Order: sequence, then structure tokens, then C-alpha cells
Amino acid sequence: MESMEKSFESLLKELNFEKVLINNTVVFSRDGMYCKLTFIQMLESYVIEYAYSHDEAEKNLFEDES
Repeated sequence: MESMEKSFESLLKELNFEKVLINNTVVFSRDGMYCKLTFIQMLESYVIEYAYSHDEAEKNLFEDES
């Protein structure tokens, strides 16, 4: 599982995302967008979630895309 997280982090770094800490959660920011990787135990899968502003990220208003 950790290798998936490292791959995700590497990809975002290549895309010029900056690693930031919001509410004790690591998220990645670029151009006002905030992304995070979340593992869903029930699905045994990762989900990429995003917020379109710092305010949304602080309020944990992340969305995912299917």
C-alpha cells in the first residue's frame, strides 16, 4: 500500500503540486486546488479526492470523481 502512496506523491510532484498540511492531513496543492489520497478499507482501494479552495480543504469538503 505504501508504494501506491509514494507513486501518487511522485506523480503530483512531477505535476508541480506542493505538499501541504491542513488539519493534520497531508494534501497536495496547485493553482488553488487541493488533492489527497484516501484508502477506502471496505473497497480495498484508493480514492483521489479534491477541493477547489483552501477553505473547502480546511472544512474537509473534498469530493471524489468516478
